[in-house]
Amino acid sequence: MLLPFAVFTRNRTLCNLLMVWCLGALAALILNYEMAASELFSGPFWFYYFPHVMEFGIPILLFRLGLVEKSYRCIGSTLTITMLIYTGIHLINKLINGWCLANQFSYNGTDVVKVNYMFSIEPTNPLSALFYSVIPCEYWYMYMVVPIVALYLLAVYSPQLLARRKAKKAAPAA
Repeated sequence: MLLPFAVFTRNRTLCNLLMVWCLGALAALILNYEMAASELFSGPFWFYYFPHVMEFGIPILLFRLGLVEKSYRCIGSTLTITMLIYTGIHLINKLINGWCLANQFSYNGTDVVKVNYMFSIEPTNPLSALFYSVIPCEYWYMYMVVPIVALYLLAVYSPQLLARRKAKKAAPAA
């Protein structure tokens, strides 16, 4: 939902945030085995894959085309906003699942609808299952992604960080 705002405003903080979230979209494309079973030209296929492909590609294009500046100063805000949004999504998952269970809401007449956005409720793929084996508690197990994301951000911003460090060393002491 933030993607249109990022494209139109080219807000540095938002775009740098989406540079991480595009990896989440890629992971959702690759690791969602439930959607992999959907038919190629079905509604669920288009409503799932098309937005995730856009969520993956557009932030990368914004940076590659020079429309937005990469900024290492956004690392903290990126991690903080991501954790806050993850927490909000988990609460939304719990509300939707609670309502669906209480009202026996089903999509096929037999199975009660259960959502698991951002994999916060339970693991659904080998990677999230690995995280869950280390921290066997819904919501908390996905926090194992934070160090991975931090390392990714350090790698992405390493040219800027190294240039800044080099500039500091080269600057004469006052």
